[in-house]
Amino acid sequence: MATASHTYDVFLSFRGEDTRNNFTGHLFDSMKKRGIRIFMDESNLKKGIEIAPTLAKAIEESKLSLVVFSKNYAFSTWCLNELEKIVECMNSRDHIIKPIFLDVDPSEVRHQKENFGKALAKHEQKFKVEKVQRWRTALTQVANLNGWTIANRSQSKVIKEIVRHIMVEVKPAPDIEIPDCVVGIDTHLSKIESFSFSDINSEEVQMIGIYGVQGIGKTILAKKVYHDHKSDFEYKSLAEGIKHGAKENYQIVEVQKAILSEILGETDVPVYNAEEGAKVMEGVLSSKRVLLLLDDVDNGLQLEKLARRCNWFGPGSRIIITTRKESLLRRHKVHFTCEIKAMDPIEAVQLFSWHAFKRNEPHQYSREITNAIVSYTKGIPSALVKLGSVLSSKYVSYQHCEVDGENKQVGEIIPSALVKLGSVLSSKYVSYQHCEVDGENKQVGEMRNLVWKKLNKMFKPGQWGADSTGRLDKTLKHISGYYPMMTPMRISAGLGASEGCLEADFEYCCSI
Repeated sequence: MATASHTYDVFLSFRGEDTRNNFTGHLFDSMKKRGIRIFMDESNLKKGIEIAPTLAKAIEESKLSLVVFSKNYAFSTWCLNELEKIVECMNSRDHIIKPIFLDVDPSEVRHQKENFGKALAKHEQKFKVEKVQRWRTALTQVANLNGWTIANRSQSKVIKEIVRHIMVEVKPAPDIEIPDCVVGIDTHLSKIESFSFSDINSEEVQMIGIYGVQGIGKTILAKKVYHDHKSDFEYKSLAEGIKHGAKENYQIVEVQKAILSEILGETDVPVYNAEEGAKVMEGVLSSKRVLLLLDDVDNGLQLEKLARRCNWFGPGSRIIITTRKESLLRRHKVHFTCEIKAMDPIEAVQLFSWHAFKRNEPHQYSREITNAIVSYTKGIPSALVKLGSVLSSKYVSYQHCEVDGENKQVGEIIPSALVKLGSVLSSKYVSYQHCEVDGENKQVGEMRNLVWKKLNKMFKPGQWGADSTGRLDKTLKHISGYYPMMTPMRISAGLGASEGCLEADFEYCCSI
């Protein structure tokens, strides 16, 4: 939780004899249970006037300081020096201070009245005026910051409130991995935003379903929605890969524990079976406004144990579900569904080009191979990303060659890239299955030689100069070795598998 620059999340400043065995002790225990890395001086008797070097170092290496002002806080010169160091860190580096006014009014600290006034007057008899003035300045600065005033409030409730706030400060939600180039989701995003997030303060609990074939971009869209709104929710959790990670009851328990742990901030949630976990989730989450993403849900049992009904969640909660099965969302009575379809050719070219050439359109020398691959992938984003990465710009070299009688700098997709591309597209990854072809039920394989023809056309002998012709011919022969048994055929109205075959055929390309 603490970053490389912070050894501790929180430094706790307090007067031990006032609060160690009550409020501060309970606060320390609560934060430790939530996994917060907290420094609390364990010595009961602080000797000397200046703070120890270890304490000064602990303050410098903490992200945040909690200062517990009790009635006798200012009588301790140790506490005042500690406070002065804390304020110094706030003014000189990115250090946060949160005051807690335990049994005093903020104005007593701010203006040094009551016990704080008496304490400072006593110190003025013993220390130089300049030193006491620094203490006064530090007290005023910290008292002017936002914090918590206990007064007549329940200490246990205030402690819970403080811990929740500190969790947000020192334990930000993990960064969501979203690709640098996201193409073709704006329309879907706007629909989801309009339906479920236009009134973020609404108390209605809503379930949003996103469905489509494998590799179509469901997870990226869901993560983008989650990322854009995670700051609007105090409680949130992202559960990925549920299809493979929660096939059985005992695996569902692990997902339940992960969700509860992330939302509650507790490392060990005592749940031992799926039914018990469901009851705990309902009991814990029904009073909390939650943003929950359930990614790649595969069956009704998973939804039953992870998000059975809307009343499992507190007012204003949003539950995002991704799945390949529209019927699953219908049966669960999800409020809003969004189908993700294959990308149109323009978007597909843009996505492929970004990953292959780090630009929104292909270079002149790579237009034909780009169009061939876009046609082959049928607009499936994950396949475009995979093949684009294989044919990335690091495999393109530039050299001066004679082209059409002129000496020009041309781009060459070097043989190693073609060999690697051929490996990805090789026939051992073809999914053979029965599909309807021209009105008949036949066993077919996805037609790869469309890509092969384009490669052959692009790298015809002599096109890139004499030195490279031999290498290119060798590469093309290497790739052609993967296709000895492939027979070109038309499937339905277009090239490639019908939608019924599409998902299985991309099982490899989308998963690597």
